[in-house]
Amino acid sequence: MQLANTFLISALENIKLKQYSEAIKDFNDAIELEPQNASAVFGRGRCNWKLGIFAAAIADFDQAIILNPQYAEAFKNRAYCKRQIGLEVEAILDYSNAIELDPNSADNFCNRGAIKHQLNLFIQAVADYDRSIELDSKYADAFCNRGISKFRLGKLEAAISDFDHALTVNPYDYLAYHYRGNAKIALRKTGEAISDFCRAIPLSMGLQSSKKQYIKLNQALKFRQVTPYCLKTISEQQVWFAHPSTFNDVDDGRYLQGLFNNDISVNALAGSVLAYSCFGIEASSPEIQNDEQMWGYYADGSRGICLRYNYNPDLAKQAQLFMLDAIRYDKKPKLEENESLYDVIRHGFFTKSTSWTHEHEYRFIAMASDSAVRNAQNEVLGQSFNESDLGFTLCEIEFGSRCSESDKEAVKRAIRQRSDAEKIRFIG
Repeated sequence: MQLANTFLISALENIKLKQYSEAIKDFNDAIELEPQNASAVFGRGRCNWKLGIFAAAIADFDQAIILNPQYAEAFKNRAYCKRQIGLEVEAILDYSNAIELDPNSADNFCNRGAIKHQLNLFIQAVADYDRSIELDSKYADAFCNRGISKFRLGKLEAAISDFDHALTVNPYDYLAYHYRGNAKIALRKTGEAISDFCRAIPLSMGLQSSKKQYIKLNQALKFRQVTPYCLKTISEQQVWFAHPSTFNDVDDGRYLQGLFNNDISVNALAGSVLAYSCFGIEASSPEIQNDEQMWGYYADGSRGICLRYNYNPDLAKQAQLFMLDAIRYDKKPKLEENESLYDVIRHGFFTKSTSWTHEHEYRFIAMASDSAVRNAQNEVLGQSFNESDLGFTLCEIEFGSRCSESDKEAVKRAIRQRSDAEKIRFIG
């Protein structure tokens, strides 16, 4: 019916806009006109799934399968939803039905394997991953998952081989780094394990840690000297990430080095990790905002500027590439009880000496890329990232008390080149 098609087209448009509740209304209207339309019922189920209403989604997939018993996608989607509500055995049966209808789907074998792993059926899980990889030899998740199951079976070298394959396909797979590190720890290859953990941490956004990871700040401040590169990043709406080797904080990195006695794998972080420091300052703490030590250390003795950004991680366009956390200040390195090596290393990025407690610092970390700035020896000096990728919006620039008039004018010229120049205030 033409009218039913009109509702279905509207539903698809709402799905593109992620307006799932509106799409459900459209599907309801289409189903009322064509109650035997399995695709419409399936579409409504997908929307309920997206909204986290798994029971309703399962009911829709049930109906879609009744209307079309050959509906492989309905079995696959019902399996996912059943897994979310703890019905793992039923989910396996649904994936098996989907595989019978579509035996060439690498996804279905991989997903069924993941549930079998969850149920500690590691041998069966490996068999499913084997078949998934036969169907798609570049399926990074299948390699990584098979490696994890082999690790649980004690097949450590075979697990490492799978993680190697996964990282060849997807060098940003933090789980492969993480679990390869676990396997290397079990093989007493501690140095190599540390290197893997250090690679995993910036990629993972802390998802493998039990510690609180995501901190929302109203504003983030960066104190900088007025240099040509500083002006360039300002005009191009970018934020500079400094490499740890360029830090002027003598205690930075000492926490990691103290834990691992200057292990070569820890020091090798200099080849891949960038760190950018900013200060999370609460508006109710003017005594911190006016801290002359910040101006002294980072803004050339108050000759520089303070960049004030509004920060909203929900607006970050590339949030998965960065991690933000608060610096912790300790008198000396220490291991917390029951804390994994992975967490210890992650904390090393965010721990400094108590001599820097006055900073109240928050830090971003990110991985270096091909666009990093390097010196003549090809060593990374730092890299610029778009403000929008971080969730930053530059809102204010404060000039230091000793900032020259020529530098002030240079900063203002840089601001005038920005698309949002009229929204940025100047102080001082």
